Amino acid sequence: MELEDIKQSRWLLPVMAGALLLVVVLLVTLFTGGEGTARILTRSVPDDLVLTMDGKQIDANGETVIKPGSHTLVAKRSGFADETQTFTIEKDQTYNVTFFLDDNGPEGREWYDKHPNEELEKEAEKGKEFEENGKKLKAKYPILEKLPFLGPGFEINYGQSRQHPDDPLTIALYIKVIYPAGKQIAIDWLKSNGVEPGTIEIIWTS
Repeated sequence: MELEDIKQSRWLLPVMAGALLLVVVLLVTLFTGGEGTARILTRSVPDDLVLTMDGKQIDANGETVIKPGSHTLVAKRSGFADETQTFTIEKDQTYNVTFFLDDNGPEGREWYDKHPNEELEKEAEKGKEFEENGKKLKAKYPILEKLPFLGPGFEINYGQSRQHPDDPLTIALYIKVIYPAGKQIAIDWLKSNGVEPGTIEIIWTS
């Protein structure tokens, strides 16, 4: 190689490196829409489930760079019930999410039989989630501390919302009226305990 060729090669290398860096920056900018990036760390059980975010498949176990904003995750696998989670993330944040799918058929049941450690972990996570939801519900609905309650002409308890059956953090009050005057007495009791009937779902029974 002649001296002139060597000099030209030395000059071309930094130019090529700079061009490559520019291409990478442009690709990142194109992917994020110029809004910066965030990250999602995912762990999935079963580990071979299909995980999509906003309709596009992502790594079910690992880290994915994403745009800031609202996103919807959907986890699916044969033999298991689908699970959906929606979240909002800001620039430079990291969102951690774990999916423990519930089996809904022989295939899923067999998978957990062959993976007892994962099943124990799932049950522990479900128990933790149940406890946390209980605390959130009591904070959202202070009246729960006084339920169930048996009053003159009515009985009041709480249960699943019919308007929002898939939301574990939304409940309905179930009020059984024992005799006609009991309905008004129940309404008065709720008001005296800081609950306006129009602000909460009530299911009346008799």
